[in-house]
Amino acid sequence: MGLDDEGPKRWIRLIFEANTNLHTSKANVTTANITGDGEFKLIVADQSPAGCRIKLFKGLTLVGDTFLSDPPVGIVTFRSEDAMVPCVAVAVGGSLLIYRNMRPYYRCNLEPMDQLNEEVELWKGIQEKQIDAEQLFTGLNHLRLRHGLQRLSFITQKYLTLTPKERPNAITTLLSDKAKIILTNVTVTYVTTMTRRVGTGETSDIIVISTEQGIYWVDSAAFTIMAQHKVTEGTPMKIMASGYFEEEHRLLIALREGDICLLKRVGDGRISTNVMGLRTHVVAFCRTNTMLVIACRNHSLIFCNHKGKKLTEKNVGETIVDVDNFEYEPRVYKGALVALKNRIDLYFDTLVVDSLKFDLSISWIRYGPCGREMNSLIIGHDDTSIGIYAFRRAGIIDEAAASKPAKPSLAKLNIPKKTKTFVDQCYYERENLGRMFSSYQRDMYMLRFHVTRAFAELTTTQSGVLPTKEADKMDISLDLHGFGPFFRISLKINCADTMPDVSRWFAFAYDKSEYKCEKELIPVTKLVSRTTSTYSNGIQCLHPEKGLQSDVKVYLLASDRRSPFWTTTFEMPVSEAGSD
Repeated sequence: MGLDDEGPKRWIRLIFEANTNLHTSKANVTTANITGDGEFKLIVADQSPAGCRIKLFKGLTLVGDTFLSDPPVGIVTFRSEDAMVPCVAVAVGGSLLIYRNMRPYYRCNLEPMDQLNEEVELWKGIQEKQIDAEQLFTGLNHLRLRHGLQRLSFITQKYLTLTPKERPNAITTLLSDKAKIILTNVTVTYVTTMTRRVGTGETSDIIVISTEQGIYWVDSAAFTIMAQHKVTEGTPMKIMASGYFEEEHRLLIALREGDICLLKRVGDGRISTNVMGLRTHVVAFCRTNTMLVIACRNHSLIFCNHKGKKLTEKNVGETIVDVDNFEYEPRVYKGALVALKNRIDLYFDTLVVDSLKFDLSISWIRYGPCGREMNSLIIGHDDTSIGIYAFRRAGIIDEAAASKPAKPSLAKLNIPKKTKTFVDQCYYERENLGRMFSSYQRDMYMLRFHVTRAFAELTTTQSGVLPTKEADKMDISLDLHGFGPFFRISLKINCADTMPDVSRWFAFAYDKSEYKCEKELIPVTKLVSRTTSTYSNGIQCLHPEKGLQSDVKVYLLASDRRSPFWTTTFEMPVSEAGSD
């Protein structure tokens, strides 16, 4: 329930409230100076079983309450050009609910990215009574078979599940409602904000929304979609924005499939993506001044640079609950807070410089301004308790261990550069550059020549037993019988010791324009020690009148080796002409 007493106290507990009965997550918690009095209030979207509500806290005292019709997905505060104080945006279903002064102001519905025109025409026809319920069902079912159920709106998906008796009543209910039938299949998964442009004063924000189809950029003044992008790499679950919308900005997107997608968008609308294949689900991530910190479900922390290149990975050995960035401007401290089950570790780069221990298990954390304190840590526990802590102004972190560079795995040999040997070698290399290069080229060409000649001798010699352990135990002989144009090859194989029980074959390579073999491959039976096995194969000379000779290669192959461990080459004799 409190901080541990070990070591110097760098954190102080400001407020703690047990059993607040707030059923929420980090995505539904934010702080903002919503009343304009310079004091940051805590805003929570509560998902209590009794009903969803937006609650406003001063400290941990409830001062405002607003009803929510649908379960919230995320909550953010943003600045608009025509508003004096920050507004609140709550993502529910496929819409964005806008609140000003904690009162409902506007509902922004997100349009689908790939809506089918045929579906819109069918619902328009039922509203104008041009078709009946069965014709509507037939047309929608045809679209389902052709495009898939995911491309259709939620109303269509629900209508296709109704029985024939329930369809007329459903159509009557829909047509009796004066409101417009909303055909959408958009489901919001996360919401965040980013600054519109670079400016010295306060500028309006852009609301960035991730859905199961892609990313939307929404204007905070007119609530119109400024841009949208379909994420083909997977389904976005969490996003983090950095940069400016009208300049260059990046989005770090955690996909449901277990990967990270880094999306870069410049001011003219060009978008480039880079996928980091983590193959594990992402719990949370944060951005520090030097790197990205990604917490995964397999108890590992991945540290990357801002462009997505992986720097290092660390396994903490415990379940990671949440991460958030840490910044204390008076002492220029910047790092990452990593929340475990009963502990919060403070990382500077990749080293732990401070830890906070708690009796209660942690559910989520959020670092930022709260009240009149700019460096507050809000901690939510599993039993709905909430505590607010502040970093002490007198708190000092020993940065010697954090700033000390890690010892490289391959240390460079420390050789004095001004010794006589070093100077003589430098002069020699400078004056004999051409001769040294010629010697290197000559040695390289001679090496290639010797390797090529050795390989040619190995493949063309008539006794081609390769140096393997199995080859040492075998004695193979080859005999050629006949005068032509029909010849008979006889192969005898004898083993001096037990051989591995694998499949083996004799293979023949020859000029198929001159000769023809009865069998291209001859299976070899199981080899028994001190037993001779005999195999034969017929070969025919196709053009004996030419009097030509050619080589025939015989290989012994095995299923456990890529290359043959026995080979031989022999020259066929000149074939006699066949008798008519």
